[in-house]
Amino acid sequence: MYDITQFCLRDMSECGLALRHIEKNIHSTEEVSNKIIQYLYERIINKDSQEKSWVLIRQFQTIPYK
Repeated sequence: MYDITQFCLRDMSECGLALRHIEKNIHSTEEVSNKIIQYLYERIINKDSQEKSWVLIRQFQTIPYK
């Protein structure tokens, strides 16, 4: 669990490492984005209230047109 009010560089690094491992064995960008959203929603909390604090995530995929 990560406390959103005390989210530090170490937490960011650990979270980023965990997120990089999520994409293994997944074959579509939709599946990856759903897993990332689920991971962040379940693990980012407000330590005082123990409530989940990740309310919204919006992701964009850039596709080059040639």
